[in-house]
Amino acid sequence: MLKIKRQPGSLFTRLLSSFILIIILFISFNFLSYSFSRDMIQDEIIRYNHLNLDNTVRNYEAQFRLERKIALNLLFSPEANLLKRSSGSLNYEFVSAVNKAVKTLYENEDLFIYNIMVMMSDMRYVIDKEGSHQSDNLFSKYYLNPQYDEAFWLHEMAQPFTFKVYPASTFTEKDSSKELAKRNLLPVMVKNNLNTKLAVIILLDGDKLFEKFHQSINPNFMIMDGNGQALFTMMDAFTSSKLPSFPADQTYTQKDYNYYFYKTSSETGFSYINRVPYENISTQFKKLNLILFSLLLVAILFSVGASIFISIKFNNPIKRIIESVQQFNSELPKQTQIKEFNIISDQFNSLLQTNKNFNHELAEKNSLLRYYSYTNKLKQIYNNAADTQETLFHDKPFQLVIFQLTYRKRFNEQAGFEQDRASSFFREFIQYNLVLKYDDPATLQLEKDEIIALVFIRNNTPDLRETLEHMKKVFDLDKELCFLTIAYSGVYRNSSEITKSYEEASSLVKLRRLNEDTQIIEHQPYEWTDSAFSPSEAQEFHNNLSAGNLPQTNRLVQRMFDQMSKKQSPACHFAGFALSTADMVLKTLASLNITQHPFKGDMAPAEQLKECHTLEPYKAYFESFLSESVRLIKQKKEAYDPMITFAMNYLEEHYGEDASLDVVADKLNISGTYLSTNFKEKTGINFIEYLNGVRIRKAKHMLERTDLKIQDISHLIGYQTINSFIRMFKKHTGLSPGEYRKMHTHPLNTRLQD
Repeated sequence: MLKIKRQPGSLFTRLLSSFILIIILFISFNFLSYSFSRDMIQDEIIRYNHLNLDNTVRNYEAQFRLERKIALNLLFSPEANLLKRSSGSLNYEFVSAVNKAVKTLYENEDLFIYNIMVMMSDMRYVIDKEGSHQSDNLFSKYYLNPQYDEAFWLHEMAQPFTFKVYPASTFTEKDSSKELAKRNLLPVMVKNNLNTKLAVIILLDGDKLFEKFHQSINPNFMIMDGNGQALFTMMDAFTSSKLPSFPADQTYTQKDYNYYFYKTSSETGFSYINRVPYENISTQFKKLNLILFSLLLVAILFSVGASIFISIKFNNPIKRIIESVQQFNSELPKQTQIKEFNIISDQFNSLLQTNKNFNHELAEKNSLLRYYSYTNKLKQIYNNAADTQETLFHDKPFQLVIFQLTYRKRFNEQAGFEQDRASSFFREFIQYNLVLKYDDPATLQLEKDEIIALVFIRNNTPDLRETLEHMKKVFDLDKELCFLTIAYSGVYRNSSEITKSYEEASSLVKLRRLNEDTQIIEHQPYEWTDSAFSPSEAQEFHNNLSAGNLPQTNRLVQRMFDQMSKKQSPACHFAGFALSTADMVLKTLASLNITQHPFKGDMAPAEQLKECHTLEPYKAYFESFLSESVRLIKQKKEAYDPMITFAMNYLEEHYGEDASLDVVADKLNISGTYLSTNFKEKTGINFIEYLNGVRIRKAKHMLERTDLKIQDISHLIGYQTINSFIRMFKKHTGLSPGEYRKMHTHPLNTRLQD
C-alpha cells in the first residue's frame, strides 16, 4: 500500500493532490474576500449608522408634524373659538369641553404627551389635563422651571410665529416641604398670529421620544434648531460644547476619535446629530479580524487532516477491489471464494431487480408527483425538487380554472354522505371531462370547497368556455343540493405565472352574482362600489335602533339591499354588508347592557348568513333579526326610571333653551357626572347626543311644515350659531337644512323617500 501511495499516478496521490489544490484555492479565495470586504465593512458600518439616523429624523419630523396638526385642530375647535371671544369671565361649559379634548389627546400614548395646555393670555388662565388653573399658579407650583415661567410664555405668545419647539428641560412640582422631580420635557408652542390671546403648549416626554425613535444602540444623540441651540441632547456637556462644523455636502464627519453623523431637516430646519466613538468601530474590526483568522486557521488544519484521512479511506478499499478484480476473467463463475465479493454480486443482482420494481412504481406514481408539483407551485413552496417541478410543467401555455363549491343546507339532510366525499366526486368528474379534450390536465383540491384545474392549451384544443358550459349542464342537475362558481384565467405561458393565474381566477370568483345557479365567470371589467352604510346613514341607523324605531331601521337596511340588487353587486358585497350591519346591531345591544342575543338558535349571524344565497333570504333574516333586537331594546327601556324620564321630558319641552347637562342635573338636584353616566347606561346614548337628536327632529318638523328661515329655526331649537346648526343637521341626516327642505317640498318627495 505504501508503494502505491508513493507512485505519482496512484489514486491516493491524485486524491490528495486534488484536495490540496482545493484547499489552496479555498485559502486564496478567503484572503481575496477578506481583502475586498475589509474596506467594505467600514463603509457598511457607516452606512448602517447613516440609515439609522435617517429613520430617527423621519420619525421625529413626523411626530412634530403630528403634534402641530393636533394642536392646530384644538386651537381652531369650536370650543376654543368660543374661548377666544370670552372677555372678563369664562364659560365653564366651554372650559369643560376643551378640558375633555385635552384629556383625549393626553390619553393617546402614541402622541408621547406628558401634558397639553390651552393658555389664555388676557385672563392669565390655563386649561390642561387636570382642569383649569391660574397661569402664575400652574407655572410656579406644578410645572416649575426657572426658564419656562409665566412671563416667558406670555412673552412668547406675543411673538410672530405659529409653531416653535423649545429646548428640553426638567420641570419640578413644588409642595410645602420639597420639590418633586418630573420628567425631562420638550416644550412646543402652537398659536395663531391673528389672535395672540390663545395658544396651545405641549409638553412632550423627551425621554420616551428618544427611546421610541432613536434607532442606534449608541445613546449619544442631539437635536439642534436652526440657530444652533440644543433642543434635546443625550451627550455630556463637554461634548455638546465641542461639536465640529458640519459640511453641507456630507453626511458625517470625524473629530477627536469620534464619528459625527448628522442630518438637517428641510421642513423644520432642525439638525439631528449622532456621535459614535471611533473605538466602537475599531473594536468591531479587531474582533472581526480575530474571528476570521481563527476560522481560517481551523479550516486549513481540518481540511488538510480530512484530505489525508479521506484519501486513505477511499484508496484502501478501491485498491483491494482492483486487486480482486484483476484475479477474475470472463470465464470465472459469479460465485467466488471471497465472501465479500459474493455479497457484492448478490447485492448487484438485488439492485437490478429493485431498479425494475422502482421504475414500475415510478410510472404508477408519476401522476401523484405531478399533483404535488402543481400544488407546490400554487402554494409557492420551493424545495430541492424545484428542477423536477419545472420538468413536469413543461412551460406550455395554460389556463387555470377554479371551481368553488357551495353546499346548501338541505345537502346534509338529503345527500346521505359527507361534503368531503361529494367534493371528491366533483374532482373526479372534472378531471374525467378535461382528460377527454386536453393533454395532461391536472385537477387539484387544495380546500374542501375549492377545486383547481390546470388546462394546457394547444392550437387544436377545444374552447375552454364550451367545455365548462357542458359541465355546467351536469352540475345544474344537483343545484338543489349544491351549486358552483366557475372562474377561469386568461392564457399564461410560463410556469412562474401559475400563482398570478390563480390570483386572477380568485378575483373573478368574487364577481359572483346573488343567485343559486352555477355561474361561469370570465374576465370582465367591473367597477367596485361601496357596500356599506355611509357615515351619516350609519349614524341614522344607530339612532333609530337605539330609539327602538323598527320601521325606519328596517327601511334603511332593506333600501341598501335594494340598491345593491339594482347595481347588480357581487354576492360578496351582500355578505359583507350583512355581516357589518349585524355587527352594528350587536354592538348597539352591548352598549345598552343587553345580554340576550337577538338571533335564533345557537348559531351566530355569521354562520346563519352563509345560508343566504338570494336577496329574499337576506331581507327575511334582517326583518326577524331587527324585530327581535328592537323588542329587546324596548324591553330594556320599559324599566321605568323617573330621573331619566324627567330628563327626557325636560329636553322635549325646553330644547330651545339652555338645556345643558348641568342645568338638567341641577333641576334634579344631582351632579352632572351622575346624570351623564346614568343617562348613558339607561338609553345607550350620551346626554348631548340625545339633546341634539331632539333638536334635529324638531328642526326637521319645522323645515317640512313651516316657512321659517333656517337662521330662525337654528335660534328656536337652541343653537347659538347657524354654522353649528348646519354642521349638526348634516351629521344626523347627511343633508344640509336647505337640501332637506328642498327634498321634502319636491313633488316627487314620496317616491324619493321610498
